[in-house]
Amino acid sequence: MRRILPPFFQALALVAVILIWQAWPESPPAIDAVSSHQAAKALKKERRPDAGPNALPNEWMFRMLAWPEGEISLEAVRRARQQAERMPAAHGASRAIWQQAGPLNIGGRVTDIALDPADSNRVFVASAAGGVFRTTDGGASWQEIFQNAGALAIGDIALDPLDPQVLWVGTGESNSSSYGFPGNGVWKSDDGGDSWQAMGLDSSGYIGRIVIDPTDSQRLWVAALGRLYSTGGQRGVYYSPDGGQTWEQQLFINDTTSVVDLAIDPGNPDRLFACSWQRLRTLTSRVSGGEGSGVWRSLDGGQSWSELTGILPQGALVGRPAVALAAGDPQRVYLSYADHPGYFLGLYRSDNGGESFVRVNDGILANLYSSFGWYFGNLRVDPQDDDHVHALGVTWWRSLDAGDNWNRLAHAVHVDYHALERHPQSGRWWIGNDGGLYASHDLVSYTHFQNIPLTQFYNVAFDPSDPQRIFGGTQDNGTIGTQTGGLADWENLLGGDGFHVIVHPEEPQVLYAEYQWGNLRRSDDGGQSWFQITNGISGGDRRNWNTPLALSPLDPEVLYTGTQRVWRSDNRGASWSAISGDLSQGFSGDAGFNTLTCLAPSPVDSLVLWAGCDDGNLARTTSGGAFWQQVGGSLPQRWITGIAPDPALAGGAVVSLGGLRWEDPEPHVYRTWDYGASWAPIHGNLPDAPVYDIVIDPQDGQRIWAATETGCYVTRDGGMEWTLAAGGLPLGPVLDLAFHAPSRQLLAGTHGRSAWRLFVDEHPEQVPQLQASLEGPLLRLSWTVVSGAGAYRVYASPTPWFVPGESELLATVSDTTFSEVFGVDPRFYRVDPLLP
Repeated sequence: MRRILPPFFQALALVAVILIWQAWPESPPAIDAVSSHQAAKALKKERRPDAGPNALPNEWMFRMLAWPEGEISLEAVRRARQQAERMPAAHGASRAIWQQAGPLNIGGRVTDIALDPADSNRVFVASAAGGVFRTTDGGASWQEIFQNAGALAIGDIALDPLDPQVLWVGTGESNSSSYGFPGNGVWKSDDGGDSWQAMGLDSSGYIGRIVIDPTDSQRLWVAALGRLYSTGGQRGVYYSPDGGQTWEQQLFINDTTSVVDLAIDPGNPDRLFACSWQRLRTLTSRVSGGEGSGVWRSLDGGQSWSELTGILPQGALVGRPAVALAAGDPQRVYLSYADHPGYFLGLYRSDNGGESFVRVNDGILANLYSSFGWYFGNLRVDPQDDDHVHALGVTWWRSLDAGDNWNRLAHAVHVDYHALERHPQSGRWWIGNDGGLYASHDLVSYTHFQNIPLTQFYNVAFDPSDPQRIFGGTQDNGTIGTQTGGLADWENLLGGDGFHVIVHPEEPQVLYAEYQWGNLRRSDDGGQSWFQITNGISGGDRRNWNTPLALSPLDPEVLYTGTQRVWRSDNRGASWSAISGDLSQGFSGDAGFNTLTCLAPSPVDSLVLWAGCDDGNLARTTSGGAFWQQVGGSLPQRWITGIAPDPALAGGAVVSLGGLRWEDPEPHVYRTWDYGASWAPIHGNLPDAPVYDIVIDPQDGQRIWAATETGCYVTRDGGMEWTLAAGGLPLGPVLDLAFHAPSRQLLAGTHGRSAWRLFVDEHPEQVPQLQASLEGPLLRLSWTVVSGAGAYRVYASPTPWFVPGESELLATVSDTTFSEVFGVDPRFYRVDPLLP
């Protein structure tokens, strides 16, 4: 922490200490967004027909990671994680701790569930982006056990049948969503999840299934998907004969075909079934099936495989398959298929171990996957009844007679099902979907566990008048908010996928929100009712999936939004006028690209506005939109993810960039002092990972927070050195930050672990109290002792802004005084305590 002293002049006989930031205006409130599934599907079909009918989700997240390339470097992924693990803690971080802000009662995507067969209260839950949770009391409480081990995107979790203290986790969600960040292989715990060891396959990208020989814990098989946006990576069936010490590829189809599911015969562990799936995504197309898709059987522990044919689907239109064996009779085998592009194709049953199949009466399942079967692929058989089979998709269906008749379950439960298990002793069902974790004893009534932080935020926001009221836009759970700051009283305000949210600073019942593709809404009653506010915005304009929305910090009646151009409203969104032309690089054939991604009005000058694009363009106006200038030419060509205008200088701003693809890293954070005429990298020692948002402390322009793919970081010297912002936050993706200036709170929206808040000035004892005096020709600085400080750094700068490269480190001293010859030119000073 530091204090900045104004210029000292020889003509003055005294020195006054002025805290410059006391006159600085507050930063504008952070913003959020919202979306609706049905509207998004219709708009996707209308605006991006090249992507296939209603194909969701789109490539928004992956573009931020990879653009302008079509793939990311897995080596860069590993490097970024390693760098994050080595990042130092912030000064005083042992005392400043992130606090969970919720929600706990609104979930996120659960990808797998594992049950301890000997203890019905011991359950493990894997999530799409939040790691692994464990309960030992039947769900009354949960503990996160994978937060600082491997990647937080989890594809599968398996317990050793011979020792339930041994856990295996496969990282990288297998549902081929662009939101799924690649994993870093297979991990093992020998102590129930308290500690973990990496066990290889770190180029597998995504793991579909892990199966363990129930008679020999050293033998296990892994279904590996490989890369999603390119060929290559470890893909196929991998076998370890020695508990993960070594791996052998047993099944490989081709360089675009994955293995996504596995099943093992518990009575004959040499009999295995593997589901291969040909899939490849690009930024403009999706292949979710092909000749490589099918189901394979091995009778010799995976040494050889034969494809199951007969009446089973084959050919170029076969998509993702799934397999399940009945526990009581492993000769009963169930298979299901999606097609390419993603509709339900059929469900089949074998009563003779896969020698032959019949198609069950599956007509009622025609809409099981809607149009995105690549997102699903799980069958389950009741361990107590071989005829009781479950098909999971957008909805959840079961048959009590081996597929002859079906009925839909859980009409009032969240949709999009990915996990289902039943405890063999208690009979309790555990269910995972995009809404979180549920349980049921009778499949009639359901318990939604409202004590696990799994929400996948896109954006977060404070109510400027009340920091207990916080809001956010989330993946598949809409726009949500709490009125009290409680962890488990969040409410759904607007449906679908949620994005930017703004609370009017003077009338807190006025809310602005949106769902995907710029569908803006306003509520005048705190979110109870909404009406559309897009009048005047051209329907033919291109829009980003997460369309930017910003409120003027100097006039709360003025809103800005962006398509490929900037739109302004002076009447709370009732009508809009374009104030720019096309600020992108121009239409490239994709109606969801070459769009604005962020808008940032200056809190100092109402005529200054910044606009960033997904194609790397960055524009600025100093005339309220009458004239725009492209100012990002010297920046790397990457997705502009965030812009933070300087809280004191109209020409100052910090810009954050996406991208994670180069073997030779380039900076992700830049700063300007001259309206973008020049940019200085202030990335410092940040991990080489995408930076999604940036916030400047309105009281101290040198303190900056960065939301990144690997957590949240802070710099106290304008970007020369970065540290973890505080302890307690998972090293996973933080997509958005909001700052509440009056209460000095920072809000972080994670994509998988809900929201967190940090009181940034929780420890005033860490701030040195400065005094200055003239002693003859010397200027003498002195300051109070900061407990625990090993030394103090003294800086000087010709300006109060301490631009990296221009500020000068005068000395590092162990006591609390410093003197230098008093000069003619103005000098500004800063003192930083060095804390453990």
